[in-house]
Amino acid sequence: MKKSVVLKSLTVTALLAVALFVLLTLGSCSHTHEYTDVSVLQAPTCSEVGVQRVACECGDSQIKEISKTEHTPGEWNTLYAETCITKGTKQLLCQVCGEVVKNEQVDALGHELLNYEKKEPTCFEIGHEAYQACTRCTYSTYREIRKIDHTVTEGSRPTCTEPLRCTVCGEAVEAAAGHIEIVTTGTPATCTKEGKTDYIECLICKKVLQESMKVTKRAHTVVDLPAVAATCSSVGRTEGKQCSECGEFVITPVYIAELKHTYANNKDAECNVCGHTRRVGQALCSHKNTEPFPSRTATCTQYGVTKGIKCVDCGETTESQKEVKILSHTIEIMPAVAATETKPGLTEGKRCSVCKLIIEQQEIIPALSRTKVED
Repeated sequence: MKKSVVLKSLTVTALLAVALFVLLTLGSCSHTHEYTDVSVLQAPTCSEVGVQRVACECGDSQIKEISKTEHTPGEWNTLYAETCITKGTKQLLCQVCGEVVKNEQVDALGHELLNYEKKEPTCFEIGHEAYQACTRCTYSTYREIRKIDHTVTEGSRPTCTEPLRCTVCGEAVEAAAGHIEIVTTGTPATCTKEGKTDYIECLICKKVLQESMKVTKRAHTVVDLPAVAATCSSVGRTEGKQCSECGEFVITPVYIAELKHTYANNKDAECNVCGHTRRVGQALCSHKNTEPFPSRTATCTQYGVTKGIKCVDCGETTESQKEVKILSHTIEIMPAVAATETKPGLTEGKRCSVCKLIIEQQEIIPALSRTKVED
């Protein structure tokens, strides 16, 4: 815009110079000029002057300026907005050239206040004094009143499980005291008798924290008893197993009678191995009088043996006993027992349903009250 104004000013200056040259060339007239013939060379605006030529009928002429026109006001433009406590500024601009026509200050708005009543504090919520607050800005006369103390029943105390609470809001003022445990010691299980767990109750409230529970007998501590082979001169026995603590047989050995003697031929009277004689008086024994060695049935706790026969007259074994393989255990599941608030539980176990031998020991699971923190 400024460049355009400069160019137009140079144009006006040039026209005035031309007019001056014409006046000097023509000289002056003797009559009084009347410049009635007007020609506008350049129309004026609100930002620059105009140029016109006036002429007399005698031919004399002059170049004259035409004053700037008035600005054409447009809309007010806000420069600084007013607030509750500060003044604002607005400008009126010319809608033709954009220049500032007028500056004006705008009065501060002042606070738009709302009134709030006093709020009394409680033990669970703060209060405040009566106050005013502006709806447009952050101005406020708010003043907080702190919470009041909790209210408790006179002489009341927390229990083992319940805290002392405010009678107004229910908030815990003092934590629960917790149980004081009195333990009646149980007895451990052995391989010969059942045991029982500890019995626990609270000294103050008498609540049972853990009931006493029977515990099944535990497994034997087993040592091996090796088998002894029978010969024609000595009794043998099967393999056995025995508890080293209580002495009870887990697998009971079974005795096996002597074996038959070994002779070179039917006429020999003495055993080739042990020297036993089979004569009765001067003659060989005919083994007419015999008696049996009883058989024994195999179970899961002992080997079995077959029947044998012995001569009553000479004592010779005429039919040897043979070992019968021990039977397998019949496995029975001892079901798990879930622990409760006051009673211990047990893991799953296994035992033989026939001989009741513990195959897999059950383990004790503590009562839930022993593993959790009281509220």
